[in-house]
Amino acid sequence: MKLVKVYSHPRSGTNFLMNCMLKNMYQGIDLSTPPGKFGHWSNRGNMDGSSYGKLFAGHGHGRYYYNTKNAKTDILPYVYIYRDGRSVAVSIWNSGNFINKKMSLMPFKKYIKTTLDWYGTPSRKDKTRKVNIIQHWLKHVNGWINLRKKNMYFMRYEDLLTSYEYEMIKMFKFFGFDAPKKIVKPNDLVGPGARNIDHINLWKEYFSKKDLKYFFSIVPKNHKCLYNG
Repeated sequence: MKLVKVYSHPRSGTNFLMNCMLKNMYQGIDLSTPPGKFGHWSNRGNMDGSSYGKLFAGHGHGRYYYNTKNAKTDILPYVYIYRDGRSVAVSIWNSGNFINKKMSLMPFKKYIKTTLDWYGTPSRKDKTRKVNIIQHWLKHVNGWINLRKKNMYFMRYEDLLTSYEYEMIKMFKFFGFDAPKKIVKPNDLVGPGARNIDHINLWKEYFSKKDLKYFFSIVPKNHKCLYNG
């Protein structure tokens, strides 16, 4: 069985994509992790959707997975799912699982300019990198896209929601899977702090004009990872 692994920046639709893959690419196959384990949430006990835990690969930066010590990862097929960085920033701010309590209590405009205490993934504490959430997201996404490995498939979360069957079929073809007669779109919320999966432009409720100006002082306006500019 070809097991396609999923990489992503935190809060980029990781659990939703793995649920989609389970229901359409691995129907009837047990991909659950051992009791009490759930991929990257292994220290948080059992959670809904744990049957696809083996699909999760990591939230770390691309160069971490593709250095000489991790060279064997290079032969594995994988999909990298990315999301508009503005929505990622909002989602992380709303989730106590990803930032410390002090940051979660900050006004949003202050939070997006504040240095994170982790790098790559929230479980890897690192205060030496000195990046805020916008800078972290940009480095993360560009780091994976710039690897340009032939076994990589890139998917944008917003595209998956708006053109679901089309995007799933493209992924099937890339990895050599036969598309099922009926492509299922899960409507159950999965993962920690799950929210409405159809909420695409989440950032519009939080970003002021000044916040957007700050965002675009870091991220090019034509960046391929943005949704509708």
